[in-house]
Amino acid sequence: MNDEYISIKEFAEKLNCSQQNIYQKIKRGTLNQFTKSLNGKKYIHINALRLFENSEIKQDFKQNSTFIKQIKQELENSLIEVEKERTRNKELSEQLELLKVEKESLKQQNYELNQKVLDFAERFATIAEQSQKLHLLSEAPKKNIFMRLFGKK
Repeated sequence: MNDEYISIKEFAEKLNCSQQNIYQKIKRGTLNQFTKSLNGKKYIHINALRLFENSEIKQDFKQNSTFIKQIKQELENSLIEVEKERTRNKELSEQLELLKVEKESLKQQNYELNQKVLDFAERFATIAEQSQKLHLLSEAPKKNIFMRLFGKK
């Protein structure tokens, strides 16, 4: 291709704008007369740069380029935040699963402790009953002896 033609990328770099902006200008017809295609690739004549020198369009390109860069940075920052949130959510999910397992373990321990309390309560009741019977048995002979000695006939 002739040296007077440059690629879309080079053209955009010279104007300090994005390639997308150049393709939009081609699509709108602003640069059609300066555009040639070779093997499916578009080239723009170097004279097309004169259209944009010290013009409002060049300023628009710069502003659009700056705006696009800002948007791109904001998107990158948002993606970073989203990734942080995903990581945090994953960590919280893992912690939740651990807490569920721990909860089940504590429920089992609670059940076992309740069973032990019931067993102890039954044993205590049995021991209390036996103690009462022993007390009554130990009191019965004393009453009989006392009754025999001091009782009325």
